[in-house]
Amino acid sequence: MFDQLNNLLQNLSEENIKALMEQISPFDFILAFLLPFIESFLPFLPLFMFAVVNVNAFGVVLGFILTYTGTVSGCFAVFALINQFQQHRWVKRFLKIDNIQRFIDWVDHKGSIIIFIMLCIPFTPSSFINVIAAMSNITYKQYLFILIVSKFVMIFIMSFVGHDIASFFEKPIKSITTIILLVVLYIVAKFLEKKMHKQSSPQ
Repeated sequence: MFDQLNNLLQNLSEENIKALMEQISPFDFILAFLLPFIESFLPFLPLFMFAVVNVNAFGVVLGFILTYTGTVSGCFAVFALINQFQQHRWVKRFLKIDNIQRFIDWVDHKGSIIIFIMLCIPFTPSSFINVIAAMSNITYKQYLFILIVSKFVMIFIMSFVGHDIASFFEKPIKSITTIILLVVLYIVAKFLEKKMHKQSSPQ
């Protein structure tokens, strides 16, 4: 299976993903989970394509769950790895890139809501955000919470659009619903962030 996965990543297309899923059935759900997981490490991979294939291959609910759990697990794995190896030479070299340290300081100053917003937006380079978050003052518990909520929004949008792309443009109600959901979740996230900071601050 790993040789087939390697070949797929070298010749990536929606048709090839579906073909490989048919070949490895009934273990196709493993591939559906692995692809979003790997994308967390390799940002050039198309998460939207994986979400579209999954919802069309497994249905909206199961396809959403496979993409969602895969990307949350992958992002948290990247965060944990970078957090553990912050003192490594290549990590320190990354800090020397223009504006990286400034961006980390900005995240520390503005709070985790900045990370949340960026992770909610489809096509945001999650791997870069994972690294920045790991090098900021965000804790494991906070980042896991951020991922669970923000990735739910992102993958929901991708699955919602990808399940029937044509209707998203033909029926504006879909676009309006998505925008309203983002605004509501932003307000909820802001409230929860204040509550988390209040609970974590010394009495």
